[in-house]
Amino acid sequence: MFATLLTLAIANDAIVPVPRPDDWWKNRHAAEVERAKQGNADLAFIGDSITHGWGGGPEKGERFDHEIWDKTFGKYHPINLGFSGDRTQHVLWRLQNGELDGVKLKVAVIMIGTNNIGGNKPAEIAEGVGSIVDWLHQNQRQAKVVVLAIFPRSPNPDNWPRRRVEETNRILEPLTREKGAIYLDIGDKFLDEYGVLRPNIMPDFLHPNKAGYQIWADAVAPKLKQLFGY
Repeated sequence: MFATLLTLAIANDAIVPVPRPDDWWKNRHAAEVERAKQGNADLAFIGDSITHGWGGGPEKGERFDHEIWDKTFGKYHPINLGFSGDRTQHVLWRLQNGELDGVKLKVAVIMIGTNNIGGNKPAEIAEGVGSIVDWLHQNQRQAKVVVLAIFPRSPNPDNWPRRRVEETNRILEPLTREKGAIYLDIGDKFLDEYGVLRPNIMPDFLHPNKAGYQIWADAVAPKLKQLFGY
């Protein structure tokens, strides 16, 4: 009730932490909280279904192939904090409710906001991402924070969702830097020379397949090696 009233009072709901009612979501959140209590995590990827699709737990019987995740990030003892369908406000709630309690990250990688596209303006989405950066700076002070530009979506450069994402990223880049975080844009690696999103990498023009995850891994691995020192 309080969250609902607060949402009404604040024009930008992308910065108002709220949970989701789905049972699977609650169960995954509970599993993430239990994983955090174990400690021994230096890296976290934080996001929505695009991050969720890496696999790597913590749910038992997860259907995702996490071979690339293990090979590329395993040495950093990673946590996958990606939840399918999440928006910035859901990530905020999860972080505020224990998903990193018990760990001291060295690096946090954020890629969130594509699910806000239909309901929020680009500046609002960027503010939502910025609020996640702020939370990490306040509660994981020792961690370096990397913000990935929202990945391109929809087939062509002139499609409305693509333009919306690009507008959001244009705002997000300086905002990220102002907050003392690292901004990394790897979106062009998923596009052909004409700016078309390659269906052999993102078949639904939103979610990477295995080839897409390999591109993502290869693109961020050098930055992580730089930040971790190995």
